[in-house]
Amino acid sequence: MNNTPQVETLEISDADLDNVSGGLVAQVAGNVTSTADSIAPVSGVVAGVAGTVENVTGVNVGAVTGLASGLTAGL
Repeated sequence: MNNTPQVETLEISDADLDNVSGGLVAQVAGNVTSTADSIAPVSGVVAGVAGTVENVTGVNVGAVTGLASGLTAGL
């Protein structure tokens, strides 16, 4: 008798994975930035840095702004 639990796995596309992770990160980053802003005005600084990087490099730094928001949450 086999008592090992069985787990069904499914493959998902990269686009589906991006939609799931992007949706969660955007919502969490917005909440973190709002919380940090209640302590110190950080969202303007994060947006300014992101805009400067995008203008100089042409690279979309949307994912980095979420990271920066997370890093500034401890301020």
